Amino acid sequence: GTYFLKITNYSTTVAANMNLSNVCINYAPSNNDCAGSAIITPSASCVAGTPLAGTLVGASQSLVGAPCTAPSNTPIQDVWYNFTATNSTQVITVVPSGTLNAVFQVYSTSCGGTSINCTDAGGIGGTETTTLTGLSVGSTYWIRVYSASIGVPATPTFTIVVESPPSNDNCVNAIS
Repeated sequence: GTYFLKITNYSTTVAANMNLSNVCINYAPSNNDCAGSAIITPSASCVAGTPLAGTLVGASQSLVGAPCTAPSNTPIQDVWYNFTATNSTQVITVVPSGTLNAVFQVYSTSCGGTSINCTDAGGIGGTETTTLTGLSVGSTYWIRVYSASIGVPATPTFTIVVESPPSNDNCVNAIS
């Protein structure tokens, strides 16, 4: 399509020369809003999942004033994923790029409904992971990923994966 960019001089009394260069228009990712959430298929038990690449480039804020961390970390951009639980326990891992301080929030009842988890422990560039328990097999859960940093990170990319833990990951389920 055709885009028009209006450039104006805010001064009404002073003429000014302007130079416009390096204009970049970013399109919103398809999972910018919860309704377009990308589907993640959880891996089978004892099988490493294949991480799905994600980005916040072009994303917008979908839940105003709904951060799951400190209020100063209000999300500027967020993207959405969903998965259908294949196990009552699922492990979610988000690995951010070097400058992204990733946060993820999990909802059990639709987009922005009941929040059942918030993970924000890794800091800038740190891996975020959580183990969700008590999930209903066959139910859909939504994951919202955003940056906890103020402003847009230089590299707002990450990978996300949902995995099923092995059945013998607790002592009571030990294999003899």
